[in-house]
Amino acid sequence: MLRAVLMLAALLAATPAIAQTPDPVALANAYGGREAAFGVRLSPDGDHLLYMAPDGDTGTAVVVTDITAGINKAVLKSDGKFFDVQRCEWKSDARIICRVAAIRFTEKAEINAVRLMRTLSIAADGTGSVELGALGGYCQSSLSTGLVFDMLVDDPQHIIMDMCSYKRVDIVNNTQQPYGDATEQKFSTASDGRGRLRYRAYGDLDPNGYLRDMVVHQIRSKTTNRWESIGSSRLTGLPQFDFLGFEDSGDTVLVTKPVDGRQALFRMPATGEITSELVFAHPQVDVDGVLRIGKYNRPVAAIYTLDSRHYFYFDDSLDKRSKALTKVLPGNPPVAILDESWDGRYNLVLVGGEHDGGAYYRYDTQTRQLGLLLKVRPGLESRPAAAETRVDYPAGDGAMVPAYLTLPPGKPGRGLPAIIMPHGGPAARDALGFDWLAQYYAQLGYVVLKPNYRGSSGYGAAWFQGNAFKGWRTAMADINAGARWLVAQGIADPAQLHIIGWSYGGYAALQANVVDPGLYRSVVAIAPVTDLKLLIKDKVYYSDYSLSRAEYAQGQDAIDGSPARNAGRIKAPVLIFQGTKDLNVDQEHARVMDAALAKAGVSHRLIVYPDLDHQLESASARADLLAKSAAWLAAAPQRSPPH
Repeated sequence: MLRAVLMLAALLAATPAIAQTPDPVALANAYGGREAAFGVRLSPDGDHLLYMAPDGDTGTAVVVTDITAGINKAVLKSDGKFFDVQRCEWKSDARIICRVAAIRFTEKAEINAVRLMRTLSIAADGTGSVELGALGGYCQSSLSTGLVFDMLVDDPQHIIMDMCSYKRVDIVNNTQQPYGDATEQKFSTASDGRGRLRYRAYGDLDPNGYLRDMVVHQIRSKTTNRWESIGSSRLTGLPQFDFLGFEDSGDTVLVTKPVDGRQALFRMPATGEITSELVFAHPQVDVDGVLRIGKYNRPVAAIYTLDSRHYFYFDDSLDKRSKALTKVLPGNPPVAILDESWDGRYNLVLVGGEHDGGAYYRYDTQTRQLGLLLKVRPGLESRPAAAETRVDYPAGDGAMVPAYLTLPPGKPGRGLPAIIMPHGGPAARDALGFDWLAQYYAQLGYVVLKPNYRGSSGYGAAWFQGNAFKGWRTAMADINAGARWLVAQGIADPAQLHIIGWSYGGYAALQANVVDPGLYRSVVAIAPVTDLKLLIKDKVYYSDYSLSRAEYAQGQDAIDGSPARNAGRIKAPVLIFQGTKDLNVDQEHARVMDAALAKAGVSHRLIVYPDLDHQLESASARADLLAKSAAWLAAAPQRSPPH
């Protein structure tokens, strides 16, 4: 806390020469660009790289790189509108397995669109591909051809797929044979990485076919078919027990359970014994998950987030290697070891990512050479990164809200136009790290504050408070307290406070103006939730409908917490962006808000992007969003500072 305060004081005291504000449109084209590489994986032999890259405006290319020869080959391409690649993994040095999706509109009025899932086997040299599974064969959804259950890494020709029953599938010709256990009714299942079903979780259904709020976790040992219960948890709120998979031996499993109200990592025997050994717990934050690498996806580290992502490595050699690389690299950037070749010689390393886009390297453990593979955002290297630091500010009830403050480069940290940027989720949190939205606005001279308001995840059950849809009053109070804190500190010009958010953040940008009219000069809401009752209605055709109802405010509280039902209270002009193929937040939310603002006489505009999903994965759309939102902020009418 003291370190953060000192860093903030140093930033605010600095008074460098004020740089000229760049052209917002040109800047939008630069920051709206998609990441140059994502989903990066090292081949089993360590000599090739698999990753996804932008292909045109919305498309994605699956690329295989020969690291020694420096040759790139696209083995699969999607248009990003009607067909998209979700993820890809190495099956062997010769073969890749990809999960792909297509979004299709339906003729049913109650369901706007559906996602069709497929599994492809692709030759690593790009010579051909084959679709795996069977149409209509996946028991939980006729929209899927089946799920990969086990990659069978010791069998280069086959995988196991779940298609109502388990099938051993040839990855070259899709021939199938029954394999092991039939799939029973279950919430989820998992393999031990050696081809055997050894974990399952049951979710009970009520008489209407909706999931009840409880899941039971069961396991069986290597030598028996008897299932043993090892824990249970509610599905709503933070889990009291969560299964994170087998360790590489198959003799133990990793799970999370609360310690002092925060998720901690435990090891349990894979025999059904109700004993556990604490692996890692942090006194301030939850364990977010487990990092897995290599041939058997072996777990090597617990992942947790303080102000940035951290790894508690179980493997001492990886821990020492990561720290040693950080120490010798210029600027001492964070280093994460994200994958390894199957013989362990080569590591895939991510360097940086806090104040820049980061870069991927291959580290040779024998020669100790670190070779650059890919830069994540090479087009922004020549631009000065805006400084970001952790701050804590008091909420109205005295609680200290953690947040991240981004100051524009070349500007004194006093009297600036400011943007409050609440994160999405709401079961999520912000952290230090490159943020193309915040960096763009900072380049234009805005200070950006990203609060981890109550309802954010990662800080334990007491801070989560059931989530920020249910506790929207507290969340909005925390968010608006951040705006007033910026003014009180002299950082922000009180007449130039703006609020921008995406998804839940878009909801918060609107609702913050409902509860505190006149605080903000303008509002930008991207793919926002606007009506809590509509959000619940969206779920009525899904098995988790009852669970969803428990996640949101009810009755009058839901009405009061819906911006579309209180549009007349909003005083600032509102700009809304929405994609038509958004399966996270139905576009009806944006249209309902648009109509409500028009009826209330509130200045507003709705911009719709055809054929784009919740993330607006389009370079042109993102650049357009940035440029139009910057113009909206600049053109907002002047007003008196809030009291």
